Amino acid sequence: MKRNLLWSARIPVTAAVTMALSAGIGTTQALALTAPPPGSADGWSAPVGPGTGKDGDKPSAVPAKQRTEVLGKDYKSSADRAFTTSGDGTGFHLLVADEKNGYAWKTAASLSETGFDTDTWIGNACLTESGKYAAVAYAPRTFTNKPDLMTHGAFTAVVSLADGKVTKLPFQATLGYFSPGCGKGDNAVFTALSDEKSKVARTRLVSVNAVDGKVSTDNTLAGQLTSAVPVKGGIAAARANQIVKVEGGTVRPVATTKSLPFQLRADADGGVTFIQPDMQPRRTAAATAGSPGDTARVSRVGAGDLDRPDARRKPADLARGRLSAFDLTATAGGQVYVTGKATTEAGAAKVLHNPGGLDKDARVSTHGRAALTSRWADGKDTRIRPEEALTERTTRTTLTALGTRKTVTLDARPGGDRIGGDRNARAGHAISPVLKAAAGPARRSAVADGVSDDRYCAVPRGDARKQAFQPTPRQIEWAVDQAVVGKLNKGASRPANWKNMGMAAYSPQSLFPLAPLDGGSGEDWHVPAQVMLGVTAQESNMWQAARTVVPGVTGNPLIGSFYGVKYASNGKQGDPWAINWKESDCGYGVTQVTDGMRLAGKERTDDHGNKIEQPKSPVQQEAVALDYAANIAAGVNILVEKWNLTRKDGMVINDGNPKSIENWFYALWTYNTGYHPQNTAGQNSGKWGVGWTNNPANPLWKINRGMFLESATGGDDYSQASHPQDWPYEEKVIGWAARPISAMFKPGDFQPGYRAAWWTNPTERTKSKPPFSLFCDGSNDCDPSKISSGMSNETGKGPCTLPGDPDSKNPLYLKCWYTKPAKWKDCGNKVCGNPVHRFDDTYPEQPDAESYPPRCNTGLPAGSMIVDDLPNGMTPAGSSGRCPGGVSSQGTFGFDFATESSKMDLHQIGAGNGNHFWFAHTRSKINTADGAKTYLKGTWTLNSSKRGWMRVFTHIPDHGAHTRQAAYAVGGTDSKSPTRVHPQRVMENKWLDLGVFNFTGTPTVSLDNDTEDGTGDEDIAWDSVAFQPLPGKPKDMVVAMGDSYSSGEGATAPGGKDYYPESDFYDKQQKSAKDACHRSKLAWSRQATLPGNSKSTGELADAWDPNMDYHFTACSGARLFNIVSRNQNSELAQLKQGYLDQNTTLVTMSIGGNDARFTDIVKKCVMPTLLNCQANDLDNIDPDGGADPGGSTGPLNQWAPKWLHDQIRPRIAAALKMIHDRAPNARIVLMGYPRLLENKGSCVMNMEEVEGTWLNELANTLASEMQGAVDDANSQYRANAVFSDPRDKFAGKAICGDPESVHGIVLSGHAQADNEGPWWLGGTAPSMQSFHPKPAGARLYADSLEATLSGKK
Repeated sequence: MKRNLLWSARIPVTAAVTMALSAGIGTTQALALTAPPPGSADGWSAPVGPGTGKDGDKPSAVPAKQRTEVLGKDYKSSADRAFTTSGDGTGFHLLVADEKNGYAWKTAASLSETGFDTDTWIGNACLTESGKYAAVAYAPRTFTNKPDLMTHGAFTAVVSLADGKVTKLPFQATLGYFSPGCGKGDNAVFTALSDEKSKVARTRLVSVNAVDGKVSTDNTLAGQLTSAVPVKGGIAAARANQIVKVEGGTVRPVATTKSLPFQLRADADGGVTFIQPDMQPRRTAAATAGSPGDTARVSRVGAGDLDRPDARRKPADLARGRLSAFDLTATAGGQVYVTGKATTEAGAAKVLHNPGGLDKDARVSTHGRAALTSRWADGKDTRIRPEEALTERTTRTTLTALGTRKTVTLDARPGGDRIGGDRNARAGHAISPVLKAAAGPARRSAVADGVSDDRYCAVPRGDARKQAFQPTPRQIEWAVDQAVVGKLNKGASRPANWKNMGMAAYSPQSLFPLAPLDGGSGEDWHVPAQVMLGVTAQESNMWQAARTVVPGVTGNPLIGSFYGVKYASNGKQGDPWAINWKESDCGYGVTQVTDGMRLAGKERTDDHGNKIEQPKSPVQQEAVALDYAANIAAGVNILVEKWNLTRKDGMVINDGNPKSIENWFYALWTYNTGYHPQNTAGQNSGKWGVGWTNNPANPLWKINRGMFLESATGGDDYSQASHPQDWPYEEKVIGWAARPISAMFKPGDFQPGYRAAWWTNPTERTKSKPPFSLFCDGSNDCDPSKISSGMSNETGKGPCTLPGDPDSKNPLYLKCWYTKPAKWKDCGNKVCGNPVHRFDDTYPEQPDAESYPPRCNTGLPAGSMIVDDLPNGMTPAGSSGRCPGGVSSQGTFGFDFATESSKMDLHQIGAGNGNHFWFAHTRSKINTADGAKTYLKGTWTLNSSKRGWMRVFTHIPDHGAHTRQAAYAVGGTDSKSPTRVHPQRVMENKWLDLGVFNFTGTPTVSLDNDTEDGTGDEDIAWDSVAFQPLPGKPKDMVVAMGDSYSSGEGATAPGGKDYYPESDFYDKQQKSAKDACHRSKLAWSRQATLPGNSKSTGELADAWDPNMDYHFTACSGARLFNIVSRNQNSELAQLKQGYLDQNTTLVTMSIGGNDARFTDIVKKCVMPTLLNCQANDLDNIDPDGGADPGGSTGPLNQWAPKWLHDQIRPRIAAALKMIHDRAPNARIVLMGYPRLLENKGSCVMNMEEVEGTWLNELANTLASEMQGAVDDANSQYRANAVFSDPRDKFAGKAICGDPESVHGIVLSGHAQADNEGPWWLGGTAPSMQSFHPKPAGARLYADSLEATLSGKK
């Protein structure tokens, strides 16, 4: 809410929010659940149509066997491309699919900006005439709730769909549905509009060459122009009831329409096709937009009229239908299609396609061979799991081939199969030119937490004692039900130190007494619960704490613009990481309470320095920030105030009874953009009322829109939540009241967030959206006949007909403020929406969720000394049962911040060890522009005099820890390699062993957020560390390196159950996070018993035995370059992980099989159409990086021996030298490979005897070269290496043996991160376990190692 000119203008999380409190009385009745009657319209409906609901994964392409049937016989030669967009917390995604590839979906670009903490990125995109480039406007979802950002605040870019090149543009545009516009050539037009705060109504049209991203024209024009598209010789656009052409800075009328032209499409014949509603007399109470009486027509202006300098022609009509029942789309080349239901006029078929049977929101492909719709695959809304906030969401597309009329449902996974690879992925997240500015000087600071002493907001971020509690949706609904009737204190009075937050005792509705609702009394005279719940859904996703916090857990409060980082919609944007405390909004919690939430002495002031707010008491401030119940109590009063302000001035909706959902239209309108009370008319040239931005007639909002979240057929359409920029704020809230947000009750448990409002039937629910012209008449200087996407404020050229335009001193541009009562329903006849108060006051406060229970200093060897991330004795905020008794720490922890801005990306969670940990996001200081600004390092220091040999542990929490490159630097030790790297995604509360060190100084451990692969999309966590004193150096200090034969690929129960979870991770929504290293607990290095030991290495390591220090870095698929230099699965190269030093006693490793290309060769040998694989060839690869240099190997039986001798042998020897250099005192065991086949491979599908014989001979050749490499390393480098040959151990027990200890082709029991897609033999691709040792085979390998170390071979 604004505080001054607009009084209480309501802005969401990312923008300014205020709250005006009114003391008052609460109602006394206790409401029971008002159940909807049978047959009413309430809440979620069953999935409607294809591609909706949670009905399992769908293929990403039309299956190969069905392509001819679905797409037609000529699909392989087609140049057609499908295009769609999708948004989530990771960015706004552009997705493409080519018909010749079965419309297999690829990601062309993912666009986002750093520093914006949002649940969803939204936007608009269009394709240029060639179909090769896309123009894009994108922004955080919450920009739609701030007028200036909605009208001219979106980021802009152009994308090459061929190579994924992203060019971000140095200007901003509107988020209105019509921008950007594409048409003639490879140019695109971006539109930026003024908002109602602007002194002058202007439109900026920027034409960009999408090929190179250079601006062609940039004109700022008087009035408001919309639906601008490039045409021959200029730009066509809509202005009032005209089609105009813009040539340079000149605007020339081309044709006069009957009403409101919108949805302009530049057509293939050089003309412009558009929609114009059929204007009717003023609506009655029973009529509403979307009813059968609201009709529209498709019209067209020809190329000749656009070119003729004096043209003012009447457009030709092409089709008619209900306004809300159809829309227009077009191919890249300008073939225009009707989607939805409309009737084509005679002769229109030459310029307008109307195939029928298409969804209203369908988009056609570049050549018109397919039509598609898209939505999130889960079928619901923007609410996602907090731990998935940085994960791409699958897009479900329904694609109809227009030639065959066959329909398929396909899943497109943003981030998967990315065009242009990681480089273009980084470009999509690079800082926009409008955000780039010189950063201030770095100011390094070292503190224990993330609290900023210079802040203006009262309740800080980063204070472990002042964390907000994240409620369940059920708790939110309960609190709303109690608060709206003044009964919240009965169940939510808080004792002193509630949830260990250090607050005094209080009762929420004593701190914030319910203000009386003007206009009447009685048990129904209060805020309907669903209206308030709709506000919480739209404003905060029902979150009290930050979006990274799950229900039942604590974390930083949800705060709007805590650091005062303002996104400037005027193009003068500063550094997005620059802090400006004076601009802090300080909007807290689920209802985003702002007024009074600053520190005393730092209150907001007007232009003359006068205070415009009073600070709340410290108890009120903390309660609002930390307690959802108190926040809701304060938030309900905000909405009550809006009702009272408008009602006082006679502004009543329908019959004015607050029980009806629709009757809150004015209050919700002003909740977002403010209200100009009648008593301020003298300050506004006699004008007062509700503002223009949220007026349903405003051209920002798509005229043929239906009810928010409702499809054209009356069913649910939660895909609309992905483009909320098409609806004004109050319509969105009523939409949420009717169809609840999908909310998490606990991790993995999603349900409707609350009980929905109900209507007597679906038709009346649809009519909850008023006629778009209802709030436009002479009383507010608005001419309904000129309502259009092209309306302007020039006198006579739009619905706002204020005199004096374009007088820059006139404060009333776009100030068509409405002042009258409005009616479109007779609520007394039971046609309006009804609330459902689920919980009366006999219900106690609903129970907390028990998400992510913490570890409480357990699970370590006796005598271990823990250093926590919080000071000794502190009790972090959280429920009393989560690690009671406070922190026990034998040291200190603190952060070193490169700049104050580094704190912006530091978060805390009430989980992990001791019920608290910190996390940030990894960023590369070298590869990302903001890496240096956001750099921070946390350091644990042991306060003990103990020195000597100690094992070091770090605790990894069960969530909020993702990076595969966490580099822990151990200080105070004599190790030559004190930095140890370990993946953090262990997915359980777990102590990880970083190694045993000899400490000669103060023991410390440091961890920073700078990683090689850091791009801001993976979490890195700081929890606890521990030190275990040992009696001396362990006898065995072992590092197990190598490829899949060392990692234990295949040595597992089905499903990869024996793989360490961090090495077997796959999320189909975030393929870049895949880790398929497949390190098994049954790997041979763990099964082996070393000389002098009575237990296996794995048993000793798991028990943290003082005589064993074991580390496991092997990775399935590793090649020699993954050992020495090249990262794999985003894990660092194995030598770079730091586990080798002068104390290492044994290194085990198998390597060379992948370099020998054994997997590629085996694939050749099992191909059904290929005989004598040894006589065939492979494509060449570079042995030092895997690149394709071109050419082929020639016959494998000739190439392989030479390749092994000339290329692989010397590289193995060099790798052994590098290992020896880092571990000079270690014995290095190079483990060989078995002969894979018994009986010449007779049991292997499609394996010929001659092929099986040759494969075993190749294994013998490889063994000889590996022995030679060991000999070379020892003679040349004194590497202290030995070759362990397992062939005899496997004799008779390989594939086709008895017992069989090596997997053949494995077609079931796949691990999480495994081979995907179909196999050429049909069915699922073989698992990576294929042709790898089973657990029994790993035991044979262990036998070979034991024999080698004992000197028996």
